[in-house]
Amino acid sequence: MGLNRNTNSIQNLFPNSVLINNRTLLSNIQNLSLQKNQSVGLSYDKNDLFNQLEISIGVNYTKQKGGFFSNSLINGNSLIVESFFSPENTENLNLNLNFSKLIPVLKTTLKINSNYSVFNFKNIVNNSELRNNKSNYINNQIFLKTAFSSVVNFENKINYIYRDTQNETLFKSTSFQNKFKIIVKPSKQFYGNLTVDFFIPNLEKKSNDYSFLSAKIWYKPKNKKWEMNFSGTNLINIKDFEQFNSSDVSTSVYRISLLNRLFLLNFSYNF
Repeated sequence: MGLNRNTNSIQNLFPNSVLINNRTLLSNIQNLSLQKNQSVGLSYDKNDLFNQLEISIGVNYTKQKGGFFSNSLINGNSLIVESFFSPENTENLNLNLNFSKLIPVLKTTLKINSNYSVFNFKNIVNNSELRNNKSNYINNQIFLKTAFSSVVNFENKINYIYRDTQNETLFKSTSFQNKFKIIVKPSKQFYGNLTVDFFIPNLEKKSNDYSFLSAKIWYKPKNKKWEMNFSGTNLINIKDFEQFNSSDVSTSVYRISLLNRLFLLNFSYNF
């Protein structure tokens, strides 16, 4: 539990306009008023080494009275964001869960990480009235890793992300990622892995999905100072990656051209 008064971020104190890219201009209406912060947190942690069990559960609530809010002026060619101080409140609620357990009968470690947050804030768009906004964010991860005594083991990680912003209209986006790895270790000197990474940037458009394949092999001779590895990335030869993000003020497109299928041989020697 905490109660304090803080100065606002230095990024809200500069007097002149700043151009941060080809279309976005930032400015401030200076104000040295203090921000009142109230926070309450509760957590539970358990670390049972005998049973290979770890649990962490936490909840945190923060309320801020007074702070800088944004007035966004948007047109087809530019975005001007003016920050101003207002005594209005903002609230943030955060819940998190971390769980890890070794399942002896399956010789598998299970890890679950989950985070949920709610953020209530205000802003102005194109000189509108001060708008109430609510933002939700969910991030769930499930991780499995085997520890078989055989040559082959497996890893799998699932990641699901949901975010939305609500005011007069609802803007939301969801993404899904699954990373599967096969680990082969026939000896201490020779081992390798094969990784398949499946990613859907937006579940609303399932046709826009990506699959990436990579592999790597290591060889380290016993009692030698040198080792070598051979790797291949983007084996399916995906040409580009594209992701769309929407909010209450903008729609952005992230697009990047990827390197073509690549193979690399690496040799290292320790003196």
